[in-house]
Amino acid sequence: MKRNVAIVTASLLCVSLLSGCGTKKDEDVKVTPKIVKAQSVQEQSLVDGLTYIGVVKAKDTKNYSFLMSGKIATINVEKGQKFKKGDVLATMDTKTLQYTADISGNTSETAKATLEKTISTYDTNIQAAKTSIETLNTSIAAAEQGIEAGQKSIDANQVALDAAENALNRLKQKLSDAKALNNAGGVSDSDVKDLETNLVSKQAEYDTKVAELNSAKAELQSKKAEVSSLYDKKKTAQDTLNNLYVSKDKDVKAAQAAVNSANTSGDIIQKNINDSTITADADGYVMELPYKEGEVIAAGYPVVVAKSTDMVVSVGVSDEDISKIKLGGKAIIKDGVTGTISTIAQYPNEDTRTYAVDISVPADKFTIGETVNVKIVTGNATGCYVPINAVFNMDGVDYVYAINSENKVYKKQVVRGSIDGDKVEVKIDDPTATIITDGVRSLRENDTVKVEGE
Repeated sequence: MKRNVAIVTASLLCVSLLSGCGTKKDEDVKVTPKIVKAQSVQEQSLVDGLTYIGVVKAKDTKNYSFLMSGKIATINVEKGQKFKKGDVLATMDTKTLQYTADISGNTSETAKATLEKTISTYDTNIQAAKTSIETLNTSIAAAEQGIEAGQKSIDANQVALDAAENALNRLKQKLSDAKALNNAGGVSDSDVKDLETNLVSKQAEYDTKVAELNSAKAELQSKKAEVSSLYDKKKTAQDTLNNLYVSKDKDVKAAQAAVNSANTSGDIIQKNINDSTITADADGYVMELPYKEGEVIAAGYPVVVAKSTDMVVSVGVSDEDISKIKLGGKAIIKDGVTGTISTIAQYPNEDTRTYAVDISVPADKFTIGETVNVKIVTGNATGCYVPINAVFNMDGVDYVYAINSENKVYKKQVVRGSIDGDKVEVKIDDPTATIITDGVRSLRENDTVKVEGE
């Protein structure tokens, strides 16, 4: 019995000693405050808008193709490869085209030589015709002068003939009178004989004048015939010249048409050779390569399917919201990236009944196919906003942790409002409260805390 009492007494003594030691230790322990982030309750102005989910895609898709049929010689890009404006994407085999170009070049040179020869030949013949006409004009002028001189000669011969005829007639009358007197014995036979001799001489002189007049007339007729012939020749020469002009114009046009046709064929062939190289007209990425090198492809079929480096975020906007947005409006994508509304569909999609809206965004901020949150800005909203993680719910009631004057944590009931990205509007009845915004999960009521940075 005594042994048991002793044990109990000893036990109580140990408990008493331990209890005394414990109290002393608690008094010496210092509580380390938890570091938190906090904000005062105050109204903030935040961007208000329409929240949607969008998909990042290339702004444009382009099919690069050849304008003619042929065999693909080279494809200089690979699927997924980025290229720059001016890069050669693919080429077509041009051996046949080059051979055709050489033939076309020869045809063009031949046509040009034919044109030059045609012009030269006509110019030579035209000049010869002009020279012939000039010569005929000179001959005509000389012949006409001959006619004028012939007419003068005829006039002079006519005067001389008339004088000879008058002299002859007077002599005949004198002889007749002498013969009558001779019969009467008034004139000697010798005088009659002299008159008869004189008459023969005058007759001969008269005949000569007649012959000279007839000769002058014949010569005049000859000159007139010559002039007529010269005019006929001139007309023929003029007709020949006119025909040469007409024929030259016709033949030169035909030769020039042949040159133009050859040049056009050559230009088309050269254009085909130039078009046998596909060059990028803008920076982009290769999406698809439907054909391989060595394959024959028809004109217009895509060899390289590319997408532009410019990007858009595409969202489907509901019928009730579509009237709230405008072209050129702003939108905020994840991480605060700002975009601009570039296109708005005029009609809704038949399946989703939403309107496709494209928002232009910087190309280096996103990846094609990425899904992102989008807020299409419609204005500004005012309220007290805290991070969504700062609000917690207990038994169906929303709370935040606040800090009292002793830096102790206490719960404060709030009413949730609208959500803006990672923030939520809260309504609180104490405008002086300081709300903890980070580190909430590790806190309990009455925890001692210290605001980061203070």
